[in-house]
Amino acid sequence: MDNNNPSTVRMKVLITIIDCGYEKQLTDMYLEQHIPFHLVTHGKGTASSEMLDYLGLGETRKNIIASIIAETQVESILRLLYDVLHFQQPGKGVAFTVPLSCMSSILANLDKNQIIGNLENKEFVKKEKPMKPERLYELIVIIVSQGFSEQAVEAARTAGASGGTIVHAHGIGNQNASKFLEISIQPERELILILAKRENKAKIMECVNKAAGLTTQGKGILFSIPVDDTAGLVT
Repeated sequence: MDNNNPSTVRMKVLITIIDCGYEKQLTDMYLEQHIPFHLVTHGKGTASSEMLDYLGLGETRKNIIASIIAETQVESILRLLYDVLHFQQPGKGVAFTVPLSCMSSILANLDKNQIIGNLENKEFVKKEKPMKPERLYELIVIIVSQGFSEQAVEAARTAGASGGTIVHAHGIGNQNASKFLEISIQPERELILILAKRENKAKIMECVNKAAGLTTQGKGILFSIPVDDTAGLVT
């Protein structure tokens, strides 16, 4: 496959989690690298004081930035996170990519035009790389009723997770969904993101499901997403 042909370049979502004080520095850097689309939201870290969280340190406010990038940009962007924002130091931040299978035509055209410009400027042209190794991490996504996030995170810790990032959300479930799930869907929800090693995923999800799953007061829903590239993780 020709990775320098815009029509064949794969797209990914780059998710970066960083302390709130570094948001502008990060987004300015992404804009300088011609990443055309960002979505920023806020959350908080939940790592215990004794352990480094995969997604940050302690009870600090976090910014979560989602960006759509080309696969050809990943290596250079992750390198900048180390060189400019010092992601190699514990607690500076974490970033990872997840694959995209489909996107709206507006975003696809925007990204295609951006890739063409980058290729013409020789900014992201790279040699063919060998096949990537097996994925080592997965993103566990937990959605629970408001007030049950700490209970879910504590259950995850007992299974080996060292914390996560909590984002407040709003449910839009309807009556049909309520009947199908046989639960009362609460409007205020909490979203928990835990980046875990693949071999620990099942145990973490099992413990969280017992503590805050659908059959508990937490009414939690869990799923996992494969992660491709990572930066800033403590191993």
